[in-house]
Amino acid sequence: MIPCGSGCAALVVHLSACVAIRAQSPVKVLSSPHQLPHIADGVISGKPPMLRVIFAVIVVALVALPAILISLNGRLRLPLRLFLAAAAFVAPLLLIWAIHLVPAFNGEAPQNANFWRGVGVLLSASMLIVPWLIHAAIKRQTD
Repeated sequence: MIPCGSGCAALVVHLSACVAIRAQSPVKVLSSPHQLPHIADGVISGKPPMLRVIFAVIVVALVALPAILISLNGRLRLPLRLFLAAAAFVAPLLLIWAIHLVPAFNGEAPQNANFWRGVGVLLSASMLIVPWLIHAAIKRQTD
């Protein structure tokens, strides 16, 4: 037996609202808030979730490969190699963090919002180039 209290009344109101909505529209009514679509599930954006996984693997590989190549460079001492490899791996994360820290790069600038959003997009795209630039600079110094 379910004890009646404020939770029971809220459940009755929720169920009656679901029944009323279901009777009015042919759209699927969700029975619990846990069934709400999430952006990460690909329901709202229209992209399949597997495509997001493949994209994430490609991005991690493009960022990790220069770090691995730096760590395998035999001309540098091991502590320096590990530090530079970690710097090459973390540099894109710091760049993305800096982009999200500045509201103007997210399109929230009071003036010229499209310009600043474009700058933010260019900086976001450059996050894949930064580890390769670090790798090229280290390779040039050691050769």
